[in-house]
Amino acid sequence: MLEHYPLRHLDKTKVDKIVNLNYSAEYAQVAGKLTDIHTTGEKSAKRLVAYVQDGTGDMELVWFQGINWVEKTVQPGQVYLIFGKVGFFNGKVQMTHPDAHLQQVVGEVLGHLLGQRRHQHPLVGVGAFADLADQV
Repeated sequence: MLEHYPLRHLDKTKVDKIVNLNYSAEYAQVAGKLTDIHTTGEKSAKRLVAYVQDGTGDMELVWFQGINWVEKTVQPGQVYLIFGKVGFFNGKVQMTHPDAHLQQVVGEVLGHLLGQRRHQHPLVGVGAFADLADQV
């Protein structure tokens, strides 16, 4: 057990800008406003497609499974912290089956765990979250 090493380390402390995502980025985390969500296709080809903007660009999010649950969970106009594997389809950046967490909830949970008020947490009020609603 002393020689057991993890396969890889995924850094979820860094928040990337959509414009900086490229083919070399395997996984990324972005903060952005969900602008649109809809289902497309029929039967086995049905998928849920959402779009997120962060002030530097926009990105497509796609779910092929759990469509009903995701559709009830995410809402347009809200700011989300999104983590997933970066891919490109038709030259546009996208994430398939990303983790999407409401920014306000992330800030409150992290602030509570660290014993800080929400606005004092480093992910809230600076960097990617700073005035995001005004930028988009």
